[in-house]
Amino acid sequence: MAPAAFMEDFVPRALGALGFRVETPISLGVRIEGPGGGTWQLRFCGEAVAVASGADDDAVLAVVQGIDDWRGALWEGRGGFFGRQASALLQGAAAAPFGGGGVFASEEAAAPPDFGAFAPLASLDGVVAVVVAEPAGSPLADWQVRFELGGAAPGSEATTQVRVEAADAAAMERGELDPLEAFMTGRMQVTGDMTLLLQLQAVVMQALRPPPG
Repeated sequence: MAPAAFMEDFVPRALGALGFRVETPISLGVRIEGPGGGTWQLRFCGEAVAVASGADDDAVLAVVQGIDDWRGALWEGRGGFFGRQASALLQGAAAAPFGGGGVFASEEAAAPPDFGAFAPLASLDGVVAVVVAEPAGSPLADWQVRFELGGAAPGSEATTQVRVEAADAAAMERGELDPLEAFMTGRMQVTGDMTLLLQLQAVVMQALRPPPG
């Protein structure tokens, strides 16, 4: 599926099936770089989501990938835990890019996410980049995804980088390696602004928290 068809046809239908409601309008961005790619904005308001082509300066979060990495995560299983989370985030069907213990739309989810809870990301200014490194000698390039937060200009240098070997990312996806354990043992390396990563994680966990009652 071409990126335009995925973003403009599949994504609105997938998000529309979630049954969410956003009290304060909020906007997210997607940028897929490379031949056939493009830039899209997802605007949530009430129980509706509108997906349109083009940049959006008001987006509180923009997910950015090269087209090969985007296709690799969606259809080839690349990126392990991070690939699954990034591609599912685009579909409105999974959890935070860095964990949080929930999923957006599966049998594990008690309720759709609170998209409005992403609003605090507007006050952040930075870029979190994830690199899943292939082993030496692999014909594949490292798999990557970027999360541009709040006031970060498109294409800004990464403020925080998360790097993990492909084998460990796959082990996390299978549930054989806990992300916190991977971090504590150095198998997942974080460089740069750790506070930004923690703020991103906190916001996403809030968005995934089941409603009271």
